[in-house]
Amino acid sequence: MKFSLAEELRRKSAHFFGLAWVLVSYYITLKQTILLLGLFFFLTLVNASLHKYLVRIPLLGNFVDFLHSMARAEERHAKIYYGAVYFFGSLIVVLFATQSLPIFRGAAIVLIIGDAFSAIIGKAFGKTELPYNPFKSVEGSIAGLIAASIAAAFVLPIPLAIFAAFIGMFIESIPWDLNDNLTMPIGVGFFLWILTSL
Repeated sequence: MKFSLAEELRRKSAHFFGLAWVLVSYYITLKQTILLLGLFFFLTLVNASLHKYLVRIPLLGNFVDFLHSMARAEERHAKIYYGAVYFFGSLIVVLFATQSLPIFRGAAIVLIIGDAFSAIIGKAFGKTELPYNPFKSVEGSIAGLIAASIAAAFVLPIPLAIFAAFIGMFIESIPWDLNDNLTMPIGVGFFLWILTSL
């Protein structure tokens, strides 16, 4: 348990760097945010792909080394890490599809805060398995829901923040072979877009 928790803490610490994108979006336009995300998506994709073959691009290679150090053991063994690629790609999809910075911010925060807290609390205190996913705990999901709701309330109305957190944590708990960095922002963004369009 101690090793597992330490591993999760180390891995999830990378998530909090994503909060910078929420802050940056307050100082630039929607189009500029999309372009900047697109640039990082492309650079991260290229670097993550080249990393597998031990090809490095100056400066950016150091960034990928950092991301790679935060990957799961099986990802490091495969010498590839696409978590950041999914992160940037999913947020581009959310922004492009919804044309809404508040929805983008809410989706990003639910992923960053909700996923991190659910994993850390689940590893440390999780005892009750979810009925549909034995690898996730009730305690972790509740912690993620509460943390994501509070954090999202800084960028969304409280009812929408709670709704976004609930959707995000439900998606995070589904036992499928898809990366949370991809599914959570897109799922949260899609449902927020529907709800705000009614």
